[in-house]
Amino acid sequence: MRTIFLVTICLWTIAAMAQPSAQIHLLGYFDRIPVPPSSAQEAYTKLHCRVDGGQTACTPDSLFAPLESELTALNMQIMRKQSQSTAAPSASQQDLAKKMQDPEYQKKIQSMTQEEKIAWAMEMSRGMQQGTQPRSPETPAVLAAINESAALTQSSTRDMQERVQRSADRQKHDADLQARHDAIESWLQGELQKLPSPEEMPEDSPAAKAVKSLRVKAAERHLAVADADLQVQRRAWLADRDSAKARCTPFVNALEATHNGDDAVNPETKAVLLGGESTVLGRVASVTGASKDLYRNAVQWYAQKARLEADRVP
Repeated sequence: MRTIFLVTICLWTIAAMAQPSAQIHLLGYFDRIPVPPSSAQEAYTKLHCRVDGGQTACTPDSLFAPLESELTALNMQIMRKQSQSTAAPSASQQDLAKKMQDPEYQKKIQSMTQEEKIAWAMEMSRGMQQGTQPRSPETPAVLAAINESAALTQSSTRDMQERVQRSADRQKHDADLQARHDAIESWLQGELQKLPSPEEMPEDSPAAKAVKSLRVKAAERHLAVADADLQVQRRAWLADRDSAKARCTPFVNALEATHNGDDAVNPETKAVLLGGESTVLGRVASVTGASKDLYRNAVQWYAQKARLEADRVP
């Protein structure tokens, strides 16, 4: 375990230049993520959609941009702080980074037996120890934050694996949903075939009005299917958001007890805490992206109805 810990610390130190850290209440970002709409019409309204020349124009950035812009600014602030406080990688760490980029060296590692890989890892760890400056003792609060960072990383990894495992269920859900929409389109085409073609009817004729009426009715059926599914997806999103926030809470609380990592003495320790903050921000970004996707998927069904109602022809 000590070998793995030393190797992980060294690699974190190398990667830390791109990791976030900031004196900010990170948990508050979860509460600022726009909650998915409860209906397609709500999505259409909140995204400021409009019909222009037969096309629907929406501006999802108007809803998500304030939060995303702040997160971007925070990341820039974080990277500036990290560039000022992170120690440069040791010679042994730089040598390892170069070796790991060599395809021949990668092949050599892959061809090793399990026992040879363990021996290689132990030898690499000894080399890193020789090239690393002695570490100063950290306070109990900093050590507690390190432990919570490790726990957060583990729980986030498990959550990611569970999401991958649920992908098959998601694919089946999407296929079933598409089948319901396809059934509506099949019904519409069957009804349209009973009427004259649009080219053969005047724009204001009863037949033209009947065609438009059928298309609007189909759009309303699509909306009913979409809204019912959206309610399910919305509840799942709320549960995921609350779960992600709960996962991050122990680490963030422990981090704040260290003045957001400022109490840490060693660059390696700072790198570990920065990794934990990166995980929190990554969870915020993931939940935000999921909400954004639900808005984009929902808006298309109300937009279809809005275009039909704006058109003068079927």
